[in-house]
Amino acid sequence: MKNKSVIYSGIIYVAAFLYVIWGILGILDLKNLVYAGYQIDSDRKIYQVDKGSPADIAGMKIGDIIIDVIRENDKITNTEKKIPSERGRSKVGEEREYVVDRNGETLTLQFTLGATTNKKKVYRVIYYIMGLVFISLGLFTHYRVKSALSLSYAAFAVFFACFFAVLFPIGPYIGNTLLSTIAAGTGISFELISLSVLVHFLLKYPPASNFIKKRSKQIWPYVPVILVLVFCWITVIFLPGKTSISDQVFYASLIIFTFVYFIWSLVILIRKFVKANSEIRRTSGLNLILWGGCLGLPSIFISVIISFITNDSTLSGGGYVLLLIIAIPLFFMLAIFKQNKNFIESLK
Repeated sequence: MKNKSVIYSGIIYVAAFLYVIWGILGILDLKNLVYAGYQIDSDRKIYQVDKGSPADIAGMKIGDIIIDVIRENDKITNTEKKIPSERGRSKVGEEREYVVDRNGETLTLQFTLGATTNKKKVYRVIYYIMGLVFISLGLFTHYRVKSALSLSYAAFAVFFACFFAVLFPIGPYIGNTLLSTIAAGTGISFELISLSVLVHFLLKYPPASNFIKKRSKQIWPYVPVILVLVFCWITVIFLPGKTSISDQVFYASLIIFTFVYFIWSLVILIRKFVKANSEIRRTSGLNLILWGGCLGLPSIFISVIISFITNDSTLSGGGYVLLLIIAIPLFFMLAIFKQNKNFIESLK
């Protein structure tokens, strides 16, 4: 069992190290980010145009459907959804010509890409720091407590931070198609694994659920993950944005999975809290776990849904949503410290 713990800890530390490097490279790459000022859905229909942006100045309107994009001898049609690495990287100052359908009328719009806004740069840095908070609290807790429970918590914190780096892109541009595909698939994998580890952690948290006490059932939180991971990797590798239908099926499966594990986590928390008496709630830290879960879990779910549906990495309400997500690693850490007598005694 000790050998397994060492292996798991090693995987967690490697993932944390890769996150740190990934974020640093992303920060160094901020100067190369471009800004057009519009957002589109999976059918290339514009649902947002930023006021004063290049797209707004050119006359782009909400509801326009992009038919063609022409940029330096590269034409992208509405039925040809190349991923960014196949199109080559956009550059600040690059001129583009958009052919759009506006209520049945075909229009041609031209504008020059600008540098990304300071607001978007700040958001990227904030998202990176958010992930660092998750990782720092998770690793610190396991370092001080060194238990199977703290290891599960550290795994959730680190893996979720790695998924966070893909949900709100903080890394550098990847020009290689294969590497870009692998990065996308890896980010999705981190989400699926982190949520299953979270469920496992909550089931194991004292008083441990009867379900998790049976060794044969401890693998059940991970069974759906394996199935969804296989489906996602097949989709990412063989159908990367080929059609709007494949996109919808892909994102719908991720949303359903996220919703199921979100509900499962809340049910576990509420059932434990209701069944425990006031003394157990106080000594085990269940009060803190419940606060962290009820504040942070809905924020995670909302963040995932918004990002998957709108493909926008800037959350409405920004700072407030992020502060609520921070409640999970913070309150979970305090709860583990509270129920771990060895740690409490070490402080005296």
